[in-house]
Amino acid sequence: MIQSVTVIGSGRAGSAIAAAAQLNGYQTKVRRHTDLEHLEADLILLAVPDAAIAEMVGRLRQILPSQPSSVAYVVHVSGAQTRAVLAPLEKDGYVTASVHPFQTIRRGAGAEDLRNVSWGIECAKEHQQEFINFVRALNGRPVLLRDGDAHQKRVYHAAAVEASNVVQNAVVLASELLTSVTLSPIDLIPTILRTAVENAIRALETGESIPVTGPVVRGDVETIQGHLQALPIVASDVYRHHVAAMFLACADGLPDEYRRSLQQTVGLAVPVLVSKALVYIVRHSEGKPQILVFRRPDAPEVSPQIPKGTVGLTEDIVTAARREVLEETGIDFGTPEYLYSVDIDDYGIRAHICRVVLQDAPFAPFRHVVTGDGEDGGMVFEFEWMPAEQAERELIAYLGRFVANVVP
Repeated sequence: MIQSVTVIGSGRAGSAIAAAAQLNGYQTKVRRHTDLEHLEADLILLAVPDAAIAEMVGRLRQILPSQPSSVAYVVHVSGAQTRAVLAPLEKDGYVTASVHPFQTIRRGAGAEDLRNVSWGIECAKEHQQEFINFVRALNGRPVLLRDGDAHQKRVYHAAAVEASNVVQNAVVLASELLTSVTLSPIDLIPTILRTAVENAIRALETGESIPVTGPVVRGDVETIQGHLQALPIVASDVYRHHVAAMFLACADGLPDEYRRSLQQTVGLAVPVLVSKALVYIVRHSEGKPQILVFRRPDAPEVSPQIPKGTVGLTEDIVTAARREVLEETGIDFGTPEYLYSVDIDDYGIRAHICRVVLQDAPFAPFRHVVTGDGEDGGMVFEFEWMPAEQAERELIAYLGRFVANVVP
């Protein structure tokens, strides 16, 4: 049972956690990282910079007894590192964990700043309940992470950065812009910020899409260009990157023409390349390769195409490719083979070339109503098999240039 806590590190996180532990009945001490003599506590909590954790582990091994006579705990509060960094202490007989408050902590924060905050807990399964109890005792909400899963931990922490630091930096920029034209940030920002956050929280709670508005989503390049012309050079560069981030986050469903216009007219400092999975479905008929292509009966003047679509923010390439094929053909051909990727700068696209090679090909021609919520959703596609040589000449835009590379 944890009754006493020593927090090593007196920064924002360490001070707030120590205050919460003290308030909720734990015998609590705070030590600076330079003061490690005579450590006596059931739980030692490392609230030091990530880069210093391994060094602290080495120093603790020199001070703490090996194979403690009773259960003793050493944890760190890093959001990015797993508990693996504490492995030497675990070998010495200590119970280790990572307990990370999923919260941005202000300077001078106290116990109240951690009330109802979610904590990511990573520990061995047999010790989960002990750390769940500890977090709940601090009035926190425990969230179990997979033990030793470095990938999950990094993505988890990246989400924390997006949900807090990125938002804060956007507010800083908005405040400085208003101040530069003699307007008061406190008169204008709180209401719009509160509404945006409340709308996002409501969407998370109901499972709906988070509402996103503004000139980037509308494709209003002229307005964005006007913003950039009005802003000072540093603010303009920051705004360009914000535009790029917003565009990439909501690129699915926006037309290629807007993407090119945005990049050419606004002149983004970083290329806005939207990841697209291109899937070439190939068969051989009488010894000659054919490609499954579709036409749009509502737009007969449009050249034939192949299944393709935007890779989602958290999708891998082959998952997106398989999803797009299913949505656009209505047939699950299994997992496509990823071949390679290439940037098509003139279209603002990073193309991920995939293929499916069929032995038993589906009957064609056939017609399918596209599913999914992309820009093609609800459209009718008519599929047919086309000789590869013809597809190389006739496929729309850039699609023909990869045919020779995908035919086995």
